[in-house]
Amino acid sequence: MKKCEKEIMRLKTDNLTGVGNRFKLDDYLEEINKNKIYNVILIDVNNLHNINRTKGYNCGDKYLLDIVNKIKKELINTSAQFFRIGGDEFLIFYYPYDKVDLSKIKNITFVENQWDPKTLTFRELMEKLDSKLIKEKRKNKPFWKRLINSICKCR
Repeated sequence: MKKCEKEIMRLKTDNLTGVGNRFKLDDYLEEINKNKIYNVILIDVNNLHNINRTKGYNCGDKYLLDIVNKIKKELINTSAQFFRIGGDEFLIFYYPYDKVDLSKIKNITFVENQWDPKTLTFRELMEKLDSKLIKEKRKNKPFWKRLINSICKCR
């Protein structure tokens, strides 16, 4: 690979996790086959902010890498494309015939949706996934956090 190509690949890869970043995602979205249907998973890593704040960023990085490596293992031998789109948010695209099961991975919240690029824009897909993720995170909050949130809303 030429030096210029290596530099471009480096700029499209998240330095910490080694997965594609938002630049790589933009390229992927331009190249997708609009005649195919995709499964898309939006992942949120739980408690990363708290770990960074209380234990430090080095500990947070290790925590994040551990989770990402577990996800990568689930994606072996699939068509999946894996992207980091924010500090603790990730996207996975894969074809429906592949099997991706993230339910065994602890400390993440995720939602999935099928995507037909002919009928739904990427922005609309993300709005749908974001809404589902917020509902899922609320549903999975520990009881005491839900209680505190409900008390705070009453005042």
